[in-house]
Amino acid sequence: MTPVWRAAQTTVDFRDLCHSNWEFPEWIPNVGSWQFLSRREAEKYLPQEATSPPFTVLREGITEDGAPHRLSRYVVSVH
Repeated sequence: MTPVWRAAQTTVDFRDLCHSNWEFPEWIPNVGSWQFLSRREAEKYLPQEATSPPFTVLREGITEDGAPHRLSRYVVSVH
């Protein structure tokens, strides 16, 4: 098994030396660079639809009427 463990360690060493988890470190989110938006400013980033598409939830062993449901769009507010 020694050759297998040596090959695995060589692979790990190579990846540590030549690869990075973050190819673009400037893209890493940083809380310090966030800016809060007013509700009006945030509107352009929210979906235009006020409700979700209709959907149903089916669970094994539970019988329901199967009527479609919709969810309303929500807005998070900071107090």
